[in-house]
Amino acid sequence: MGGMNSYKFLGWALAAALCAPVGAVAAGAGGGLSLQQLEDMALRRDPLIGKFQDEAQAFAAQAEAAAQQPDPKLKLGLLNVPVDSFDLAQEGMTQEAIGVQQYFPPADLLRGMGERVSRMGQARDAQAQNRRLETLRELRKAWLKVYQAYHALGIIRQGQQLFKDMLEVTRYQYRAGQGNQQDVIRAELELNMLQDKELELDSTLQVAQAQLRRWAGDEVAVEDLLLENLSLPTLPELTGLKGNVSQHPLFLVKDMLATSAQAGIEVARAKYDIGWMLDVTYGFRQPDTAGLTRSDMLSAMILVDLPFFTAKRQDRLLAASEKEYSAARDEVEDTRLALLAMVDSEYARMEKLRLRLAFYRDTVLPQSSQNAEAALKAYKSRAGEFTPLIRARLTELTNKLTALQLLVEHAQAQAELLYLAGDRKS
Repeated sequence: MGGMNSYKFLGWALAAALCAPVGAVAAGAGGGLSLQQLEDMALRRDPLIGKFQDEAQAFAAQAEAAAQQPDPKLKLGLLNVPVDSFDLAQEGMTQEAIGVQQYFPPADLLRGMGERVSRMGQARDAQAQNRRLETLRELRKAWLKVYQAYHALGIIRQGQQLFKDMLEVTRYQYRAGQGNQQDVIRAELELNMLQDKELELDSTLQVAQAQLRRWAGDEVAVEDLLLENLSLPTLPELTGLKGNVSQHPLFLVKDMLATSAQAGIEVARAKYDIGWMLDVTYGFRQPDTAGLTRSDMLSAMILVDLPFFTAKRQDRLLAASEKEYSAARDEVEDTRLALLAMVDSEYARMEKLRLRLAFYRDTVLPQSSQNAEAALKAYKSRAGEFTPLIRARLTELTNKLTALQLLVEHAQAQAELLYLAGDRKS
C-alpha cells in the first residue's frame, strides 16, 4: 500500500459498508472546513514555528558578526608628565598622545567562530521545519479523533433506529400473542444502552473537538468541519521512506549541531596560531619655557601572541571540543537509527491495519449484515428466538465500530509516516 488513491478507495468502500446515515451529526452541512484548510490554519497560528525562525535569523546575524575583525581601539592620554609641577611644557618628553590599536586574530579562528554560529542557525531552521511537521501530525491526529467520534455517533444512531424497529416488532408480536414480555423488555434495555452509548460518544466528540481547537483555533466547532471524507497526502514506498531519513528535519537538527561542534575543533586549533596587534601612537609636545618648538613623536609597535604554555589551556580546549564533536556524532547516529526504527514499525502497523480493513470490508461486515437480516426474518416468522436476533444486531453494530476504529488507526499510522517522510506542506 503506497499511494493515496488506494487508501482513499479503501476508505470510501469501508464508509459505504458502514452505511452511516447522512446527517447523523450536523457537521459540514452546507460546506465547511476541510482537513487541508485546518492544516493551513494550524501552521499559521503555531507560535513555535515563528520562534525557531526568529532564532535562526538571530544566529545568522551573530554568525556574520562573529567572523568579522575586532573593532580598533582609540587611545588618548598623557605621557611622561612631571609629577613635581604637572607642567606639560617643563620636560621635553611630555606628550599628549592619541593612538589606535588593532588586533588581528588568527584567520581560522574567525572563520571557525562564524561557521559554528552559522550551523547553530541552520539547526534552528531545521527545528522550525520539524515543528511544522509535528504540527501537521498532531492536527491530523486531533482531526481523526473528531472524525471517529462523529462517525461512531452515526453508527450508534443508526443502531438505535434498528432497535426501535425491533422494539416495535416485539410489541406487535406480544400483542398478537406470538411473543413474550421478556423480549419487549430486552429490546427496551438494549435501546436504553445505546442511548447511554450515544451520550458517551457525544462527550468523546466534545473532548476531541477541544483537542482540535488546540491546533486549529478556538473558533473551530464540529459544525464547521467537513467530515465525510478521509484523505491524507500520498506516501512514498518503504524504501523511499527510509531514504528520506537523512533529510528529515529532526536528523538535520542533530547533524547541524554536530557540524557546529566540528567547527568548534577548528576554533580550538586556531588558538595555537599566532595573533598580533598593531599599535600606532602620535604624541603632541608643547613648546618649552623658552618658546622653542619641539617635534611631535610617532610610535608604532607590533604585539604578537606567544602560545608557549598550551598544556592547560589550548590542549584542554581542543580535547574538550573533540569530545563534544564525538558525542554529537553519536547522537546523530542514534537519531538516524531511531527514525529508521519508527519507519519500520509504523509501516508494518499500517500494512497490518490495511489487511484487517480489507478483511472487514470484504468479509466481516457483509456477513454481519446477512446474519442480522437472517435472524430478523427467522424471528418474524417464529422460526427463531429473540436472543439470537439481539446478539446478531449487537455483533453487527460492534463490527461496524471496530471497522471504524481500524480505519482511524490506519490513518493515524499514515499521519506518523507522513511526519517521518518529511511532508513539507507549504
